[in-house]
Amino acid sequence: MNQTVAGVLRLLSSIHLCLADPVLIADLNRQIEEIPAIGCHGLLFRKEAEHCAVSGRLQDACFQLRHIDRSIDEIMDLLGITGRGYFFSLFRQETGMTPKQYRTKFRQ
Repeated sequence: MNQTVAGVLRLLSSIHLCLADPVLIADLNRQIEEIPAIGCHGLLFRKEAEHCAVSGRLQDACFQLRHIDRSIDEIMDLLGITGRGYFFSLFRQETGMTPKQYRTKFRQ
């Protein structure tokens, strides 16, 4: 396996292992910069890595809203997402509804 592929796999592994921890975008960027030969594709890859991290967290939030009795604030804290407005905006983009609407719809 070449160094570029190995670096990409390490980065993706970091994203998936840290879904419940606050993954700092700076950490993702540092890991991307360490991957050899990423070159001009770095910005595109960085955006995709950020999307992957956020998407995984939103999937986890959806699961918790459907199956676990935690407040929305507790879920945000567990997922390392700060800013209620930011979370609601991301959640609505992904699901088309607020976290409360989602919980109500899928817990009936």
